[in-house]
Amino acid sequence: MAVGSEDSAQGLVAAVWTPADGQTWHRLAHDEGVFGGDSVLTARMTGVTDGDAGCIAVGESFGPVHQSETDTPHHQSVIWVGEASP
Repeated sequence: MAVGSEDSAQGLVAAVWTPADGQTWHRLAHDEGVFGGDSVLTARMTGVTDGDAGCIAVGESFGPVHQSETDTPHHQSVIWVGEASP
């Protein structure tokens, strides 16, 4: 598993790639609820660890708290947690 970010119409979004055969990497489908979307200008994963119970990825996001002209952008640390597949 590899993590990072990728350019999209919404901006820079967090992304995860997995190797189906150990050599060919495929990006997991983008889910705005998980990886960020219209309310996030930038989201990126910077590290990941995997274990029997699943995986944990860390990173950051930067964007408006709400989408109005008076809101100021915010920056925050983010932790993503994924459950292991049966």
